[in-house]
Amino acid sequence: MDYDCKSIPAGGPACTPNAGISKFNFTSGKTHRLRLINAGAEGIQRFSIDNHTMKIGQRTDVLVKANLPSDSAVFMRSNIPKRCSAATQPLALAAIYYEKANRTGTPKSTPQTYDDSKCGNDDLSITKPLFPFPALPNAATTLNLDITFGPNATGFNLWYMNNETPPTPSPPNGPSTTSAATPPSASSSATATPQTTPCISTATISSS
Repeated sequence: MDYDCKSIPAGGPACTPNAGISKFNFTSGKTHRLRLINAGAEGIQRFSIDNHTMKIGQRTDVLVKANLPSDSAVFMRSNIPKRCSAATQPLALAAIYYEKANRTGTPKSTPQTYDDSKCGNDDLSITKPLFPFPALPNAATTLNLDITFGPNATGFNLWYMNNETPPTPSPPNGPSTTSAATPPSASSSATATPQTTPCISTATISSS
């Protein structure tokens, strides 16, 4: 699926229509390590490769065993649930071709199914760490971070951490700034449509 250039607002970056999708090579029998980066500002992304299972090495590292026939071709997918984000193009695709696959053809694989009933990570009870690392029983410092998302005084949506926004990049030798706009109320309830209503989340960070 090509990127929909019509979704880019006027004055945005250049977009080439019908540019095609990224292509990756797999070799039968080998294990491939992929490093994943979510460069977005928000959105729960679900990464999958059709007809494959993955082992998670780190939070953004996955190990994929190429266990399909050498002429296989499948899609790699990254999805953002529409009910959880205001993304203009929530589905990203890439193609994986094994060593004997027809690279001029389009993969015919179908996506996996997953629970999209909530905007968050999968339940910890169904995950298994590759290298378990127990948390310390007594932390020296505990910080509570209220993470909110909602419109500022100008109507522009911003993320806030404890009622402050991240510093705004400035030109060289210029000071960085932090938004002074009034953040959404911390007493607001969570919602699946943060582009119109504040979204509230709380994170606790402990250190020893």
